[in-house]
Amino acid sequence: MFGKSILLGVAMAGSLGGYAVAKDGPIRGTIDSVTRSTLNITETNGAKISVALLPGVTVIDVVPGSLRDVTTGTYVGTAAMKQPDGTYRALELQIFPASMAGVGLGTQPWNLKPHSTMTNGTVGGITNSTGTVGAVSKTGALSLQVNDGAGVKTVLLPTSAPIVTFEAGSAADLKPGAHVMLFPKVAADGSLSTGRINVGKNGLVPPM
Repeated sequence: MFGKSILLGVAMAGSLGGYAVAKDGPIRGTIDSVTRSTLNITETNGAKISVALLPGVTVIDVVPGSLRDVTTGTYVGTAAMKQPDGTYRALELQIFPASMAGVGLGTQPWNLKPHSTMTNGTVGGITNSTGTVGAVSKTGALSLQVNDGAGVKTVLLPTSAPIVTFEAGSAADLKPGAHVMLFPKVAADGSLSTGRINVGKNGLVPPM
């Protein structure tokens, strides 16, 4: 994610333009339509919602990432499932630009899947079945040692886990069919708004 990963769980109810607005954030879905001030979105569960765009909304493109960009000192985020042995099996991996180092530091509950977590932290080591992995030739399943500020988490990264990074986007990227993820603000009347949107570039579905 690009922006804070710490969530405040909020229950929302009401309607806006025929779209229900009952939701615990973050929101994930596909844009149905867009105006200068509003996104109409179908969530991944099929629910339809409207989200008002705050003035100067920031659009962040989610683009494919590469393990070649992960080395000691890289700041990453990963949605994962905690395993019985205390390790975390990654569902995906996000590589943050250097300017975002420190954002959302920590491990907390996440709602990608039941019992999933989100860990943001700094990579301190990378290993695979043959030992330490170099900076440019990483293939196969890996184990990352990630310092989340409270300690070191062992994150198992299977080859099936998608890897993404982030680029500056623009309002032109907000178009019908684009896949988005965002953290809504909730007004007293239950309506939703946002000043920051993650949008998958060229059809990519943000995996977080």
